[in-house]
Amino acid sequence: MYLVNHDKIPAAMYIRMSTEHQKYSPENQAAAIKEYADRNGYEIIKTYTDGGKIEATKIMIESKTFTTSFARSIWLATPDELLAVPRRRKKSIVMDFSHFTRLEEEISRLHGEYEEIEENYGVNVLNFTLVKGYIKNLVMNPRVNRYLRINNPEILEHLEGIVDIDNLNTEE
Repeated sequence: MYLVNHDKIPAAMYIRMSTEHQKYSPENQAAAIKEYADRNGYEIIKTYTDGGKIEATKIMIESKTFTTSFARSIWLATPDELLAVPRRRKKSIVMDFSHFTRLEEEISRLHGEYEEIEENYGVNVLNFTLVKGYIKNLVMNPRVNRYLRINNPEILEHLEGIVDIDNLNTEE
């Protein structure tokens, strides 16, 4: 367990050399980080080198301050060869643009059919309204009604059914 000065913010220092030609040595990095920490109210409680990721995780688990976002960042920053279980490789997706072409053609065809239905629906409603009015006049005529009732009752029934239709929606 680490003793922490409550007047300062506890912090960890991570130092690494990515290449031997790197401009700043680990010693220079440590000095610069310590200077920054002193100037900004931080207290360095631990120094980590490349192996520090595992050490930092152990400290977080021991102090019960382990977060999933930290674990994910450690996991993402760790090379595959250092992981106990390597990451699953994303499957490469091969795009077949003929699917998009067919999809665009289908959408275009459906759009054309929709516009045709939309244009004709108004005409169909108008025609239906005119036919319904005409049939209603026939059915309401006493002489036509009597003739159909005596000679063709099934036709009279169908015509009366048409007169009773309120809209063209067949679902109601």
